[in-house]
Formats: sequence, structure tokens, C-alpha cells
Amino acid sequence: MDTRNGDLRLQPQAIPRLKLAYQQALGHLEAVLADARSGFRMERPAMMDDASTGFQTAFNSYTGDGSGSIREQVTAFELRLREAIDKLGAIQQAYDRNETGTAAVLSRQLEP
Repeated sequence: MDTRNGDLRLQPQAIPRLKLAYQQALGHLEAVLADARSGFRMERPAMMDDASTGFQTAFNSYTGDGSGSIREQVTAFELRLREAIDKLGAIQQAYDRNETGTAAVLSRQLEP
């Protein structure tokens, strides 16, 4: 990979390995993503005192409710991973088509 001038240049042979790494990262996140979909909810306070119920409310608000919540951030991260996997797949397909086309042209040129 080359990052001169802020550009990312990826060697074609690295694409499958990078895609696999992203897929593995997504696999490791599955349990967290399942919790995120339920909102990381704390269903009941540890005790029924004011401190415990206050903590439960604050925790549920931070983790699962509204803009900037942990649930929103984890879900956005999942989306970015899936988009990156899709883009890498598209890049690999374009590269493969180009290589096939180049091989066909060279083959025709080498034919007697």
C-alpha cells in the first residue's frame, strides 16, 4: 500500500487478503452487533435504590438511545465495514476483468 499525498494505492494481490481481514473483523463483531441491535439495554437496576435506577437510566441513554449512542456508532461501523468489503469486491472484479481482457489481447497478438 502506498499513501503518498493521502492517496491509498493497493497492490492487486493484496485485495483478497484485505477483504478477508475485513470479513473476519465483521465476524468478530457479530456478538457486539447483536447487543447493539437490542440497544445494550440494562433491563433492571442492580438494586432498587435511587443511585442504581439513575445509573440504569443514564447507561441506557448513553448506550442505546438517540444520536451519538453506542448502538448508533457500532451500527455505523458495521455499515462502513460492509461497504468496504463490497468496494474491495468490486475493485477485485474490475481488476480481474481487466486482466482477462489484457490476456485476451496479448493472446491474439501472439497467435501466428
